[in-house]
Amino acid sequence: MNNAKQLFENIPGKNQKLVVISDLHLGDTRYIDGQTHTSVLDKYTHYPRSGPNETWVVREGHLDSFLERLEHAKNEVAPTDSPFDFMILLGDIFDTSLATFQETIANVQAFLDGVERSGLVKAFVYIPGNHDHHFWQMINESYGIAQTVQNWPQNGDPTKILPGPHHKQTDLAYDNSFLNALTGLPLHIVSPNALCKYNDGQTVYVFHHGHLFSKAFILVSEIFEKLFEKVKDLEELEALNAGWTELGWFHIGQTKSFGEKVEVLYNQIRKGDEDAQQRIATVIDEQWKNLFKNMHWAYRWAVKGYATPSKWFVKHKLTNILKRKSETPGASDERNIGIVGMMDVITQYMTHIVNLYDLHENMDVRLVFGHTHLYDKYTPNEPIDIAGKKINLSVYNCGAWQEADDQNNRLLTIDASGELVAY
Repeated sequence: MNNAKQLFENIPGKNQKLVVISDLHLGDTRYIDGQTHTSVLDKYTHYPRSGPNETWVVREGHLDSFLERLEHAKNEVAPTDSPFDFMILLGDIFDTSLATFQETIANVQAFLDGVERSGLVKAFVYIPGNHDHHFWQMINESYGIAQTVQNWPQNGDPTKILPGPHHKQTDLAYDNSFLNALTGLPLHIVSPNALCKYNDGQTVYVFHHGHLFSKAFILVSEIFEKLFEKVKDLEELEALNAGWTELGWFHIGQTKSFGEKVEVLYNQIRKGDEDAQQRIATVIDEQWKNLFKNMHWAYRWAVKGYATPSKWFVKHKLTNILKRKSETPGASDERNIGIVGMMDVITQYMTHIVNLYDLHENMDVRLVFGHTHLYDKYTPNEPIDIAGKKINLSVYNCGAWQEADDQNNRLLTIDASGELVAY
């Protein structure tokens, strides 16, 4: 376990050559309107997901065009035989939301093995997103709770058995977790960010999956702010929203039939089905009434008066989130507005980054994320004020590989001078 700030600095040599990809959703085979949607880079397709007639199909050549493109990108960045120092896997690589563990792990291992055999990459840096957030949860709890308890001596000081909210910390990196069994290359795991510096520290790249730029994923922290106070730092932002992310993008999906039904309802809502939207609103209203039905009238009056604004806020937020539509299955709602439409939330998030990593005035900060499945880039015309400092911010989205899409199936490369190019 290491400090995430030092992830790149701890490795010999500076100015690393990087390649960045996001949103592979490996293992996610879905059936929408009678059509099969499979990750472009899946080796194994598994259908149906239950029943006596399960079939595993091996897709030969699934990595060929990707590796050809990766080799071309590597040759442009480093014409010599030197491979990329790191491939940054920018979240939603596994898909524990919509695929089984069997499906996603089998396909991730096939992908990592293919990249390893190509010799084009020295190591991986993996930053979980929302669809694979549960792996970060498991790794954190394994190190922070399970191993601590397992190694704790009898009659030890009970106040030290759990070293604070260790499993919620956001400034940690792991290089020896159970996921390292999937590849022979070094695999560093960090969440929710990784940083890499160039040009004597004047240029800093910040890598984040992007789900914490989305209103759907910061719903709990927004309720917290309505009821109490502003979220004070990145650790609190992650801690408040982690349970919501786990519920919506792991537990429901892993309940098989219920998860499949929720997916059907979700796609109906995304298409603008007003009946489906009304069903959600009705359920919220009914559950709200049941919550207070058996309370003493005085207590009910006090609590209801205090909580009603939160109920309205939740209902309003969920309704607006669910009404947004996207033409691409699985794509984030922010696909419709692009980076420019997300800048308010991005700026709020970057305030935590500037404070946590002590970024200074006039620094060139380049934020790279995925999540929306839309390749995009944006540089404001002038420095923007973040945490009281003027920052030269550029923002890039590296697209996705969930479906074949020449516009959005992108590799972002960063050469030893810090220059970014999309392939």
